Amino acid sequence: MTENPQPHISPPGEEHDGPKMTLGGHLGELQRHLRYAAIGLALATAVALWFGEPLIRVCELPFLRAMEQAGQRPQLTMIGLTDAFMTYLRVSLYAGLVVSSPWVFYQFWMFVAAGLHRHERRVVVWSIPFSVLLFVFGAVFAVWISGTAIRFFLGFADTLGVVPIVTLEAYISFMTNLLLAFGMVFQVPLAVLVLAKAGLIQQATLAKYRRHIIVALAIIAALLAPPDALSMILMLMPMWLLYELGVGLAWVLVFRKRKSDTG
Repeated sequence: MTENPQPHISPPGEEHDGPKMTLGGHLGELQRHLRYAAIGLALATAVALWFGEPLIRVCELPFLRAMEQAGQRPQLTMIGLTDAFMTYLRVSLYAGLVVSSPWVFYQFWMFVAAGLHRHERRVVVWSIPFSVLLFVFGAVFAVWISGTAIRFFLGFADTLGVVPIVTLEAYISFMTNLLLAFGMVFQVPLAVLVLAKAGLIQQATLAKYRRHIIVALAIIAALLAPPDALSMILMLMPMWLLYELGVGLAWVLVFRKRKSDTG
């Protein structure tokens, strides 16, 4: 008599949504999502090329106002023959990246979701629009504080008796790096909340390693911020506050609920 094979029983809490994908299948999915993300980025950048000049004018406003307040001629210069053209392309590319970021994030998370359980995918999906919104808030905050940073640098140059000659390329590079850096920094509370929601980090871990995390945030601020102490401090302080906000949200929305459910 042949024995009936025993059905496979998944461990408690584990959800299987279908057969596992092979390595070739994963590479094919990665290629497909990268292609879709690149197409979206290219289309958004093409549209941004039509608005490159007004975008540059918006980026110039903090510098022009700071120069006027310092009693200096508000003018940006260029050294290389192609500086203005390359700056125009850079600003258009960054604008296209911001505009297409919801689509790019969606493609990235759809690839990642193939290796996640169903409850983990739900956490990822609802986090995408909040991630984009936080990025925009971070960029707006960067524009707001950029005037303070520019006035500090101009005042410091004045104490040394140096007349600043700022090139368009250098200034736009400073602003775009600041915008992108703060856009990424503002993802900190969402990252903490998503990790807690997915069960990848616990409240005790956050409390135990708080000092280590603050040091890590300082290192990240030093890497992302422009190469000066003021910009690093201006980035570290909101990053620290945002981390604490993420911990607070994780406690209110995740840890306290789990504690009440288990209690």
